[in-house]
Parts: sequence; C-alpha cells; structure tokens
Amino acid sequence: MAIHLGLPVLTSKPTPRPHVGGLAWMLTLLAIAAWYFPFTASARFAGFMADDALYLLMADFFSPFHPREPVLTYLRSMSHLPPFYSVVLGFLGAGSTRIAFAHVIQTTLMLAALHQITRLAEDILQDRTTALLLLGGFALAPATLLFSTEIWSEFLYLLCATTSILCLSRGNARARCWLAAAVFAGLAAITRGSGIALIGALLITAGIRKRQLFLPVAGVALLPLIVVASARFGGSIDYLGIFRRKVGDPVVLGEVLVTNATAIASGLLRSFALAPSLGLQLCGSVFGLAAMMGFYKRLGRCEFDGFYVIAYLGLILIWPFPEVVYRLVYPIVPLLMIYACDGVKSATGAARAGKVWARGLSILLLITVITSSAPMLWKYVTSPLPAALADFRASRYWLAEEDANVALRDIAAKQAMIRIMRQARDVVPVGACIYSLDPQATMLYSRHLSWPAETGANRAAPLCRYHLLLSDNRFRQASATLWPGYIVERVERTPEGVAAILVRYPQKN
Repeated sequence: MAIHLGLPVLTSKPTPRPHVGGLAWMLTLLAIAAWYFPFTASARFAGFMADDALYLLMADFFSPFHPREPVLTYLRSMSHLPPFYSVVLGFLGAGSTRIAFAHVIQTTLMLAALHQITRLAEDILQDRTTALLLLGGFALAPATLLFSTEIWSEFLYLLCATTSILCLSRGNARARCWLAAAVFAGLAAITRGSGIALIGALLITAGIRKRQLFLPVAGVALLPLIVVASARFGGSIDYLGIFRRKVGDPVVLGEVLVTNATAIASGLLRSFALAPSLGLQLCGSVFGLAAMMGFYKRLGRCEFDGFYVIAYLGLILIWPFPEVVYRLVYPIVPLLMIYACDGVKSATGAARAGKVWARGLSILLLITVITSSAPMLWKYVTSPLPAALADFRASRYWLAEEDANVALRDIAAKQAMIRIMRQARDVVPVGACIYSLDPQATMLYSRHLSWPAETGANRAAPLCRYHLLLSDNRFRQASATLWPGYIVERVERTPEGVAAILVRYPQKN
C-alpha cells in the first residue's frame, strides 16, 4: 500500500541503486583528495574559534596515548560540546600536540562524507553525471574550503547524517537498513546537538513506514544519547534553560525567529560565496524555488531526508545562539543542492529533458562556486605568507580577507598571542589559574585552568593570580576587568603595537 502526502510514492519495490563508480568518479575523488590533503596540512594553528580548542583538549582526554592533566579533568565536566568527534580524534591519536594529524583525520572524514553525498545524489537523481557535478560543486564551495581548515565536527556529522539517510534511500528498506540508519542517527546526535532533528525525522519516518520497527529503531537511535547523558559529560551550559527563556517568551521568540531566519538565508548564500552579489542573491532565489520543488517531492513521498530537512530547519530557527547558525546551515546544503536538481528535473515532465536541466543547474552551481573560490585558491597558490606566519597560510584569516595588509596584521597578532600563551605554561606555577576572555585557547596552549574574570563593582579579590589580555576586539572589555596592583609578567608585541599581556597579582600574606 502506498503512503503519501499528496504525491504518488513509495512503491513496495526498491529503487535500483546505480552505484557510484567508474573512472570518472575515481578521478574526481582523487583530484579532491590531492588538493585537500596538502591544503589542510598548511593549517597548523588552532584555538581562535573556541570549539576547535575544546575538541582538541577533549581529544587529549579521550586519547589512550595522552597523560591525564588537571585541565583535561576540568574540561571533561565543563565542556558543552557533544563528545563523539573528540572521541574519534583521541582514539585515532590526534589531539592538541598532533594538530597536523587531526587535520589528516578531518580531511579523511570530509572525503568520506563527499563519497556518501555523491551516492545519495545518484540514488535520488538517478544520474551519475549530475551527482559528480554536485560533488565538485560542494567540494569546492567556499564554506567547504574554509571549514576544512578548522578542527570542527561538521564533516563527521555530515558523514553520519548522510549515511543514515542513505540507508533508507532505496524506498522499502530491510530491517537491518533501518537499524543501521538508527545507529548513524544516534552517532550524529552525539556529534552535533542539532543531530536530534535527525533522530526525530527517523522516528517520524519509521512511524509512517515501518511501525513494527519503531521501538527497535527508537532504542538504537537514542542509545548513544543515553550513554552520553549517563556519563555526565559537560554541564556548564543549561541548554534547556536557555531554550525555555528564548522560546517561552513570545516576544523573545519572535526576535529569535527573525534573527535566525535571516542568518539561515545568509548562511546558505555564504556557503557559495563569501560576499554574495545582488546577482548571486537573485540566482539564489531561483535555486531556492527549485530546491523547494524537490523538497516537496521528497516530503510528499514520506522520505526520511524530507522530514529531516523540515525538522532541522525548524530546530535552527529557534536555536538560541544565532552567531553559529551559519555553521548549522552547512550540513543541509548538499541536500538542498540535490533537491534543486531534482526539482528542475521533475518540473520538465520529460525524463530526458529533466536530466538535461538537472545537469545544467549542477553546472551552473559548479561555475558559481569556482568563481567564488578562485580568489582564495589563487591567493593560496601564489601568495605564501612569510615563514614566521606560515602556519596560517590556509586559514580564513589569510584567504578570506581581501586586504593583504589587514590580514598580515591580524595573523601576526594571533601568532604573538599563541607565543604568550605558550610562555604562560612555564611562567604560571603548577595549579595556578589564568583569567582570560579566551579560556579555551588559553587552556590549549598554557595547560592551565582558565575562565573569564568576575565583573561588578563589589567583586572579591582575584581567585586566579594571573590575567591574560589579548589584543582582539574585546581588549577594552578585558582590560576593564583587571584588579589594581598587578605586575606585568610578559608582553608580546608586533610592529603594530602590543598584541598580548600576561599580568600577575601579588600574593597577599
């Protein structure tokens, strides 16, 4: 019996899978790997995007090869990040002392995710050529280029989520495929908090299409979350409390919805171009319309990925941290690209013409991302940084900044910040803590406990004897938190001025 939401669907006979393979696919993936492994190996820095420092420190905690340190024990109870990405890094031997190897793992995860995305595109579109064109478009997108140089969980999440969807992409999947989808959905949820939308979508799909498997699927999918909750990882951020405050008040909820909707649209455009032109925005509107057509087709067929997209977008619409919404949008970009091609393919009404239109749209997407990424690629190839700053050659701070002088000043300051944080490892006594507005980076390089200083007129004497000030856009805010009577221990300068200061508060008798 067919189940549908307004469209003819779900036949009981599985759709034949054409399997991605052949010389073209192998050469495409090899070309992507040949670019990305050396490219990401040039990014030998971490700590300035907060999450990367936490992932590396937690990888140290989970690693069987790394000794226990007080800072790791502290972070084990305080880190707000789901643990699976750090578990993968740690058990494979990556961590804060092996950042280069962490990038190798990250790039491998990206390539595996790209492989699964291509398989899914071929399953849905039934056209290998379009799938390969979409592979090239997503692999060369500006967002992919920049995310590949950060130690973030995007690619592991994308791999788990896409594999989960792929398990059910053939229509009437067997029981073992449902359970495999549940396994990967559960792993996605302990990789990124937003992965709970994947579990929700899977349970809705199971409730409609495989009711007899609903309980086993639910149990398998929720098991990783139960294990993590039982282990009591994290706890420094009350997410449920934040959600209640944001969603419980209708006025605040309205502001969140408007802010996040704008951030979602901006994040989608920024995935294809760092500074979207008016023309690109207009093309984006057409692309969005085509994607809506493809999405409606998948949702009408009660497909897992259709429920996932609507659940995921609904979740990030009320996400209480709008500053990270652009990152949260990234994992559904491949699905929207596939939907857009499927939408124009279906709109033509003729199989052959539809395939031509889908290929045409995928070529247009590929041209768009190549045009957007070309300046960064050219800059990386032709404009190497000075040797002292070479660790940042593949960073967003160099590639995404149009003004080379501004980028050089920013990178020199960041290098000086890293130097002073490393010096703090020896200057600060064992067991002492450091006040800092960048506690994650401070802990990564100094290996001392760190947190922001207390504020307020009637605050007590400093608990930490050391205070670190970095010359970023919060320097004025940080300097306002200094207690009087401090002694300057270390200063790091660049040609532009002071980049970082480490001060000590005298110990009172």
